[in-house]
Amino acid sequence: MNNKYIFYFDEIYHDRNITNKSIADDNFYNSYISVGLGISKLNKEKGLRRLRLLDSKYKVVFSVQELKSHVVKRKKYKNGLASFGDNDLNLYLEFFDILYNYNFIYYISSCNKVEYILNQCTYNGYGYLNGIAIIYAIAKAINIYKPAGVIQSLFNENDQFLNNLKSFLIEQIQINGSIALKEKENIAFSQALVFLENIDVKKVKYEFSYDFTYIGLKHLLSELEIDIHDVKPIIDEEGTGKILQTAKKNGFTNSIQMDSKGSVGVRAADLINGFIGRLMEGIYLSTYYEPGTLYSEKHDIPLEWFKVNEKQFKLYKTVAKYLKKYSFLHYSTYISIYSDLFISIIGLIYYFDEYMNFDEYNKVKIENHKEKCNGGIVSMTYEHLKDIESMGFENAV
Repeated sequence: MNNKYIFYFDEIYHDRNITNKSIADDNFYNSYISVGLGISKLNKEKGLRRLRLLDSKYKVVFSVQELKSHVVKRKKYKNGLASFGDNDLNLYLEFFDILYNYNFIYYISSCNKVEYILNQCTYNGYGYLNGIAIIYAIAKAINIYKPAGVIQSLFNENDQFLNNLKSFLIEQIQINGSIALKEKENIAFSQALVFLENIDVKKVKYEFSYDFTYIGLKHLLSELEIDIHDVKPIIDEEGTGKILQTAKKNGFTNSIQMDSKGSVGVRAADLINGFIGRLMEGIYLSTYYEPGTLYSEKHDIPLEWFKVNEKQFKLYKTVAKYLKKYSFLHYSTYISIYSDLFISIIGLIYYFDEYMNFDEYNKVKIENHKEKCNGGIVSMTYEHLKDIESMGFENAV
């Protein structure tokens, strides 16, 4: 078949079964992320040739056999791009320029794993509670506070999950007390407790489903007015073949899987996927709460993230330029209800792009950058939730 578009896919934080063992893994993260890089047949030859040149150059620079996102170590994302070295910066500056100049369309999907479980529960109440808001609040609470008992029971497929979750929420309400900053959180947790009294977890399946990614991709193709049969997804090869089966089940009959060693397009998808995923993980590690500890201050993106040099600043703007090229497409991103970390990364990148140049950025105190950026992210998160609530959210389970 004459495929007019090819989408190269890679995923990160990939747990085939959500278990206690997987959550204890150093590489575990609460969101499954998949990125597709699409290119038309018209642009494919030139675009892939340019990626191969990049690939050859930086395999030598990093002394690796295969150029993938792991060449930039996880610790380099501790303070976002402020902890990137010259080689890391040069790689991604050239990479995002290629994606922009050769018209690679991005498609980013992210599904919170705790939310994936909660979405399968049956609510037996009278419907007066906002289920979307409740699921968001619970997923956020587990992601932020990381209560050990709740997580262990949830990922061990333990029927004590509900009781442990209720106990955690009650305890956290008591810890929060009358602190003004925690007033809204206490209200949300109280509503969650009512919600949890009326749900059934008997039909929950812990084996992860990838339908979410390909449902969103179909929406993107519809928005672009591209026929599904004119698209060939090339998926990073994995052992079970379940992702490939899921793609075909959702109508992508031209799908194939390839080892990344044989596809520069799949390696490119890995480069952007690792970049976004590790930035999200960096935000998560920089802002999460110790369970059972009283906090009277907000946990914002730290000051260190804004202490950038000129090249680091330039990379933020280069990434923003590429993301904004396709931001007019609603389904260029397909993110689950709990989307705070993804929105934080987009908000951070776009914040740097508000400044014309590095000199202008340097005229503002670092403390003010921190305050302004975090304030903007809060507003973006609020708008995203309003958007989801207004149109509803399709359960991809």
